[in-house]
Parts: sequence; C-alpha cells; structure tokens
Amino acid sequence: MGFSLCPAEVNGPGFSFKQLYRSDDAGRHWQLIAVANLPGNEVSPSPLGGLPAVGYATDLFFLDEQHGWMSETRGFVFATSDAGRTWNALAPVYPPDEFVTSVVFVSQLRGYAMSWPTPDVTGTGVYREVPGLFGTSDGGKTWTPLCVGDFLACKSRS
Repeated sequence: MGFSLCPAEVNGPGFSFKQLYRSDDAGRHWQLIAVANLPGNEVSPSPLGGLPAVGYATDLFFLDEQHGWMSETRGFVFATSDAGRTWNALAPVYPPDEFVTSVVFVSQLRGYAMSWPTPDVTGTGVYREVPGLFGTSDGGKTWTPLCVGDFLACKSRS
C-alpha cells in the first residue's frame, strides 16, 4: 500500500488545495481518498472527511495502513487514524508559525519533526534561520526541542 500527497501551487495566503491518493497495487492504480477544498475550488464528488486547507504541505509519513502524519509550513502536524480519510491538527510544533519541513513517527506516540527556521528556544527573542529537531512522546500533544542548529554538537551530547 502506498500514499501520495499532491499539493497544488499556492492558492491564497496560508491556504493550498491538496489531494491524497492511495494505491493498493504498488502504484499501478490510484484512488482519491481525501481533498482539501477551498471556496470556489471544489472537486466533485468530494470524499467524506478531507485534508486541512490551511498551510502548505511539506511531508507525508505513514507508520502503517491506518496511521499517518502530514507536516505543514505553518507549524502544524496533522494526524490520521483512518487511512487518510480524516485529519486532526496536533499541537503546533513550536511556535505556530514554524515551517515544519518533515515529520516521522516511530510509534503512534513517539515522533520527530524538523523545522526551518528555528524558533527562539533560549528566551532571547532572537529567531535564527537554523534547522531544529523536535520530538513528541505523547502523539503530538506536546513537542520538545531536541536539537537546534548544530546537529553534530547535538549528536556528541547524546
């Protein structure tokens, strides 16, 4: 089984049209299973449920046939537990305007997200354009900064 997320060009400030397809035969045939519709841009017939229209999709990861996650440039990660038919927003990675570039979950509770630029996790009020790695152990209810900027230095500390 495979999934393919097809985001469109930017449709408006903070919103984009998206379609999610599923293949059960190694990519020979694809079935539309979820859509993010914007007003005036409806696809008919529209599947039940759907993808969030907010943000610009950056990554899609499925742990198994039912459980998947999608990252968005507006700092959100969305989760599905019904093979992509419906999606729920998780807590913002940190803070809500982060550009989350990728997401991976190793179980239904433990996951990791990469962001760019990295938020001010030091409390100085300075935002730096360096990558950040964030982790969750509660399925995305909360995210903790694991490494900011120099990943070689972070690796040597672990």
